Amino acid sequence: MDEQLEDVPDLFAPQSQPSLQDAFEQFRQKRIQLNALARKQLQPKHRTPEQLQILRQKFIDTAFKYLGVPYRKCEHPDGSELSTYYIELDCCGLVRQVLYDMEDDLGFKPLFFNQAYQFDTLPLRYDSHDKIKPGDLVFYAGRYEDTFKRPQKHNMVHVEIYLGGNETPEKCIGSRFRKGVVSVFDSYKFHSTAWGLEKMYFCSIDTWLDGVCFSDCPLHQWEQGRIKSLKGSIFDPIGIEDEIANEGN
Repeated sequence: MDEQLEDVPDLFAPQSQPSLQDAFEQFRQKRIQLNALARKQLQPKHRTPEQLQILRQKFIDTAFKYLGVPYRKCEHPDGSELSTYYIELDCCGLVRQVLYDMEDDLGFKPLFFNQAYQFDTLPLRYDSHDKIKPGDLVFYAGRYEDTFKRPQKHNMVHVEIYLGGNETPEKCIGSRFRKGVVSVFDSYKFHSTAWGLEKMYFCSIDTWLDGVCFSDCPLHQWEQGRIKSLKGSIFDPIGIEDEIANEGN
């Protein structure tokens, strides 16, 4: 009696492959699900309004400690005080340093990435400074004038800390110019010779103040750190260039 052969798949038959668009959508949905799960594990501290205000003021006070710190030490004459300063802070470096200093207060330490990462971790965003408070952040999206320069993720080129005030409602503190230092400015509005402004985002730091610093962006895998770009990849890798501001005002 002939033995009945089991159906064996044809290993040489052409296989249907998902399109790049389908692969990207599957990736995006998976990232959303993973981020949602991770966020559930990052429980907010549920701090009281009074506690949040104390932390907000400390955030501002900590930023003021760095007034006069150079954006880039190498931009100052050899042997000068600024060229030998113990630290240098670009725009996102100032924000990051404040968060480092407040690690014990806030309950987290941010990843070492630039303003695009910081933007991705702040979901409460507005189109005007009228809806934010002192200590919140102003993000600048723009296009580099140098077309050979790699665009930032979300085209996010700059960030400053909003201060406000009755007489100067646009006042802020930040590290704005490569040859400058951390300074207080009467307005967050300014012209950059390095990039053209597309849009400003006014972001609340309430999530940070309540102990949560996590990116929900499905396109940028900040929490996985640096990854190498694969040839033909449709996904946006994280690299060392994402650790610095690189706006060059």
